[in-house]
Amino acid sequence: MEEAYRKWDIGFSSDKKEERVNGLRSMFPTKKELAYLFPMQVDKLWPKFEEGHKFMEENVERIAKEITRGGAIIKIKSIDARADKSRASGSFKELLAIIPKEVQVFELVVTREKSSSGGGTYLFIKDRWFWIKDLETFPEILEKFK
Repeated sequence: MEEAYRKWDIGFSSDKKEERVNGLRSMFPTKKELAYLFPMQVDKLWPKFEEGHKFMEENVERIAKEITRGGAIIKIKSIDARADKSRASGSFKELLAIIPKEVQVFELVVTREKSSSGGGTYLFIKDRWFWIKDLETFPEILEKFK
């Protein structure tokens, strides 16, 4: 997980917009990965993801600046969401019950030279890490699609 995040950070830190966009795109889930996670809702979810991805690509400058604003990465702490008891309640507990058990779900705390922040929620399917924004809200979203 840490290696994947550091590669994304290199992309976001680049002076070249194309490299920042490519770094961002490499974090996005594919439709196939989304179908694996949410097979019954993928056709309703995917257009929303495409819309969100397009918005983020159009705003990659702001996103890259926000992510890298604290300087170089000093430390990355990976938190296994399935093993962490503090995530075993509420919507996150519901989410973990929905996602196939073999899918790794991690959150990060990224410490930089001048700041520290949560790095979001990351999933691992078939040798690839990817990020889903606001993943903990998905039980509620999926309920609306029923």
